[in-house]
Amino acid sequence: MLIHQEGEVYLKANKVHSAARWNKYFTGSDQAFNQQPPDLERKSVKVAYSFETLTDSNYVTGEPMIASMLLNETTLLWGWLLYGPALFYAIWRAPWVELFSDNRRQHLLLGTVLVLCILWLMRRDFPSGLSFHFIGMTAVTLLLDWPLAILAGFIAQLVLLVLGKQELNVLGINGLLLIILPVFIAHCCAKAIERRQPENLFVYIFFSGFFPAALTAAFCVISATVLLWSNGIYEFPPWLDGFTGMVLLVAFPEAFINGMAVTAFVVFKPEWLETFNYSRYLQAPWKDESDN
Repeated sequence: MLIHQEGEVYLKANKVHSAARWNKYFTGSDQAFNQQPPDLERKSVKVAYSFETLTDSNYVTGEPMIASMLLNETTLLWGWLLYGPALFYAIWRAPWVELFSDNRRQHLLLGTVLVLCILWLMRRDFPSGLSFHFIGMTAVTLLLDWPLAILAGFIAQLVLLVLGKQELNVLGINGLLLIILPVFIAHCCAKAIERRQPENLFVYIFFSGFFPAALTAAFCVISATVLLWSNGIYEFPPWLDGFTGMVLLVAFPEAFINGMAVTAFVVFKPEWLETFNYSRYLQAPWKDESDN
């Protein structure tokens, strides 16, 4: 994420558990604190982040996972109020009968949870409180359909919570950014393609795999930037041309990973894709000629 800010960040002292963790926060001169902050209710820290200082001058790709220290309590509460109903609605709409009666679906669900955990653990954590990693929810949505895709993402979140890689109070916000938003975009794109009923296989692979994944990455980065800006952490970058370049840099790898996964499923296991019309996309063209 392309970030530039010059202002003040207020951190509650009770959220700083050790001097080592406090030393991760950088001042405007890019020098770390060497001493543990005094036991005050709030600590004001001058910061000036650019993308280079945020990533130690190494460009990374992926979508941001936000730590709770960057958000106020109202934002965290709204995250749970929006994420909770969406999660319960997915549980209500999930095909439980088919899931418990079909071993293939059970294996796909558990397999996608494992892949999401591995993908989300392959991330880069920064001193600013952001973590960047790939999402992968576009391919999961096409594989499981949206209710089970949301459940798979939530189970992966719980695994990261148990491993200490995610905080409980920020689970809602990250769930909205990394699960609900990608699943919504992938589902809408898949439905739009089905309404047109194309027979070209490339149309399904590109507009259901590559395109929604790139769109997801762009919307995720923009949403996270607006969220941090609304919490007074970062100012929205005044040079939008550089920000646009960063969005494109993030969108391409996400589109490549999901698109390649969808392509592999279409070639080797098309029956695993819940949103794939096997009879229309893979029909034999010589049958139509023989009928005529």
